[in-house]
Amino acid sequence: MIFETGDTAANLATYNYVYPPNYKVTELDTGRWKLGNGVSTYTALPYGGVSTTTSTVVTASITTAGGLFLNGTASQLATSLQEYNTMVYLTCTTAGTALAISVGPTSTPANVVTTAATPAAGNMYSVWLPAGWYLKWSATTAAFATQAVHTCL
Repeated sequence: MIFETGDTAANLATYNYVYPPNYKVTELDTGRWKLGNGVSTYTALPYGGVSTTTSTVVTASITTAGGLFLNGTASQLATSLQEYNTMVYLTCTTAGTALAISVGPTSTPANVVTTAATPAAGNMYSVWLPAGWYLKWSATTAAFATQAVHTCL
């Protein structure tokens, strides 16, 4: 089981806590994350998904009109990213109600990530999207025009 928390990069560096093993800490302003090991302080931990010898990290900011994932529509990532597990970051740009996020291997995703949430402008929701899966979000009046994906190739 992995536990999650987050704050701005500056605050996390200032606090510089030692996080327990399997404690994922996300920089809410950068989208980057680290995984606690129970020994190292935050600033000494490497960023997740990055390896200097075996991986390439792909970061795509999706800020087109409406974003990649549209309200009420189940969608997959671009074909070039579908074969990789990916973190998707949805940032609320217009507050709303009745937010539901789900993922699944078909175009009718049934694995609920969150439901009945009331998103405020500025809230970021991070979703682990397995390779080839669909993501669907729906809400009343809310908008998520700022979206980003991070994957490790």
